[in-house]
Amino acid sequence: MQLGQALERLSDPTSALACLNEACKLSHGNVKPLALMAYLETRLGQTDRATPILEAVTASARDRYLPSSMLALVHLGLGNVDFAFEHLDHAVEERDVHLVFLPVDAKWDSLRSDSRFHGVLERCGLRAGQLPSAGSP
Repeated sequence: MQLGQALERLSDPTSALACLNEACKLSHGNVKPLALMAYLETRLGQTDRATPILEAVTASARDRYLPSSMLALVHLGLGNVDFAFEHLDHAVEERDVHLVFLPVDAKWDSLRSDSRFHGVLERCGLRAGQLPSAGSP
């Protein structure tokens, strides 16, 4: 999964998708690599591939924990910014561990100019561009 994310940042989407697909197989249903695949498909303009993944991820939430940040990421990729913020708000409420990367993860760059994003960071005790220190909440 980490290799897939690195390859995505290095502009190698084909290899990134292959790695994320393998991560899905190896993780036995963990939704994070699946959500990352959907996000990457949207970045490639393949919303027809991302939508069924979003549906599968959402359906899996009935049986297992699904971090709201993962839903936010897929909605962001699909251009559903309001839904992305709705899920980020839920992520703050549930203390989603993935939020710690919001200040530095490039996937969220398109939201950085939105005041709602800064509100999410503030509610998490974070600042843009900076990872929290060991003593932060």
